[in-house]
Formats: sequence, structure tokens, C-alpha cells
Amino acid sequence: MRAKSRKREPVMTPLKWTLLAAAALITIVLLVNGYYRHVQSPLWEEERAAEKQAIETAEFTETADAHKFVWDETLWVVEGKDKDGDEAYVWLKQEDKDKPLILKVKEGVTAEAIEEQFNQSKPDADMERVTLGMLNGEPVWEVFYYRKQAGSGNYYYDFYRFKDGSAVTTYKLPSQ
Repeated sequence: MRAKSRKREPVMTPLKWTLLAAAALITIVLLVNGYYRHVQSPLWEEERAAEKQAIETAEFTETADAHKFVWDETLWVVEGKDKDGDEAYVWLKQEDKDKPLILKVKEGVTAEAIEEQFNQSKPDADMERVTLGMLNGEPVWEVFYYRKQAGSGNYYYDFYRFKDGSAVTTYKLPSQ
């Protein structure tokens, strides 16, 4: 008489495989997020310090945006509202923490006006970004763009004065 052998149930059922895959995916997402936060935290700390310095030295009541600008020197540009309720910018140099440059938005040209002026002068260019900065101690708008001319394309930086929007200089990046 033969014994009937029973086939054992598999250890890993489709449900267990699905749960294992979901747990692995969640673990990977959490690890990537933790790594991203770890890498970005020094920049975020600098940004918070710049916003705090703008509130203290420029007497801002609130800040809307802050970004790091690196060219001739490293500085932070913070946008916010001053004690009068007017929108303003402050340029905070890392070396000279006591003398920030504070200008109200209405004292200069807006980013939208610079974009419009740029698009009229170079309609074939692909604008990447417009940001505030400082060049040779003067507040400027920096326009970073790509332009294709005579079959080859290059990236450029154009600088425009914050006060009146007049062109300061253009830098062409070498092509690869």
C-alpha cells in the first residue's frame, strides 16, 4: 500500500511576496528621503540663518524667499516685508555681517520686467532662470540661458542692473 504524500504549502504565498515587496519599497523610499534630508540640511540651516539675520539686521517682519548667490563673493539674497509693510530685498554678505544692502522692490526693476526685456532682445534664447545677485558690489539680476547660434549652442549669463534694468555684462560658458 502506498502512502499518499501530501504536498506542503509553499512558505511564500503571493500575498507574502506582495507584502515583502511593499515593505522593501517603503524601506527604500524612507532611506532615500533620509539621505536627501541629511545632504540638504546644511543648506537649509544656512537659509534659516540668512532669514533670521534678515529679520534682525534689515528689520524684516517676514521673509518670503532666500537663495544663495555665488559669483565674485558668496552672499544670500532674502526677500521679505520690512517694518513699513513694503516688499524689500536684502543682500547679506557672509564676510560683512554688519552691513547688509537693503532695497525696496519698488526701487528697482522686477524679475518680470527683466524677463520681458530679455525675451524681446533674445527671442531665440531658452531662459533657464532669473535671480537676484551682486556683481562688482552692485545689485544685479542674473539671467541664465541657452542660445543656439550658427549651429552650435552655448549657455550664457547676462547681468542687468537692479536699479534700472540696463545691461551690465554677458558671460559665455565654454561649449563641451
